[in-house]
Amino acid sequence: MEKKTTPKRRSTRTSNLNNDIQKRSMEAVPRWALAVCAVILVMSFAIRQIGLDITTPINRIMSAHAVRIEAESRQIGGGGASSIEVSELQEKVHILTHQHTSFETRIEKLEHWSHPAAKKK
Repeated sequence: MEKKTTPKRRSTRTSNLNNDIQKRSMEAVPRWALAVCAVILVMSFAIRQIGLDITTPINRIMSAHAVRIEAESRQIGGGGASSIEVSELQEKVHILTHQHTSFETRIEKLEHWSHPAAKKK
């Protein structure tokens, strides 16, 4: 028989579990990382209170990094697949489709072999 608990007791269990998870997670984080996060948080509050808008320059910097990464990937990749790669892929697709159809026929033969009564009906 299951013990019935009151909602207050359930919430206490949940809060104890949450507190335990929070304690373990706080113990896992190095103290210097918490200090850095606290400094960043305080700086962001201070900048917001002053009224400076730093989101526009940060967005501009991040978009410049994205453009640079895209340009590097085009230089490395050559901008597209070569004809050799395409022909290799087409050959592999052809082989896979042939194997798929051969597996389908084998499965159909096995089904007919294992269920001969179903075929007669």
